[in-house]
Amino acid sequence: MRSLRRRQRPTVTADALIAVVERSGFSPDPAQRAACAALAEDRNTYLVGPAGRGKTALLDAYVASLPAGTAVRAHWHEFIRDLHVLIGAHGGLDPALEAFLGSAAVLCFDELHVDDPADGIFLRELIERVGTRGIRLVVTSNDTPDALMPNPLFHETFLPTIEFIKHTCSVVELDSGIDYRSLSTHRIGFDTGRWLCPPPGPPHRPTRTVTVGSRSLPAWAADDNHLGVGFDDICGRPLGATDYLALARSHRTWTISDVPDLTEADREAAQRFVHLVDVLYDQAVPTTITSTVPRERFARAGRLPTGAARMRSRLSTLR
Repeated sequence: MRSLRRRQRPTVTADALIAVVERSGFSPDPAQRAACAALAEDRNTYLVGPAGRGKTALLDAYVASLPAGTAVRAHWHEFIRDLHVLIGAHGGLDPALEAFLGSAAVLCFDELHVDDPADGIFLRELIERVGTRGIRLVVTSNDTPDALMPNPLFHETFLPTIEFIKHTCSVVELDSGIDYRSLSTHRIGFDTGRWLCPPPGPPHRPTRTVTVGSRSLPAWAADDNHLGVGFDDICGRPLGATDYLALARSHRTWTISDVPDLTEADREAAQRFVHLVDVLYDQAVPTTITSTVPRERFARAGRLPTGAARMRSRLSTLR
């Protein structure tokens, strides 16, 4: 195993970061400017706020402002998947981190959400190992550290990790009261999709089978360009974020048909739909959703899955 080595961290000024943000097409609000100042400091940073407040945009601007190769940026779901593969290939967390990070001195996670006890244990170990290398950690999340691991069955055992995160990270809140995703002009990626209510035409019947890992998934349309699949087939089966990632990379556009209000759906299926929207949004997959529920009334009350507010924010970008 290669010896652990501390990295020389790159730096950026707040003014330079704000300039990058402005060149990307929007003028940062006061909370976002304060976040830019925090990102210019040389310490771990945890950006938190409701959905649509610009956390991901700031993270992308921060990475873009650094010298090439000095930062690694990953969505949390993708990072967990890739690192577990590397752990198996390299025989442990330390060599896997070395392989994943290369020469980078900054590690950035977008959309951190921890509700699985195994991921919670892994997160604590990860922060500690990254810290021994002198690597800066920058995180975005809709959840404050105290709100991580929300399941009361596991939350108490996660409290030491929460305190560790608060001790090692500067927690910066972003909430101007504006959901910037709701101002989308529907120009690229996920934003070019549509929410169709009522659904056009009769229900689709599965006529094809799509393979993801060792599982077979019924679909009513499937080729490299498009995947058409019903809600029950894509969310009612034991699929995870890694499965959705694989499918998103195999099909350039999606239609998800017959989506019910999540308050009426099976609880696990509703949670999978949130994860699926996360993946399709982050992978910039143009997505059309058909439902008998108007988007403005979708998932607004009752028992809702974790991450429902973020999901609604992302769905608001659809035409």
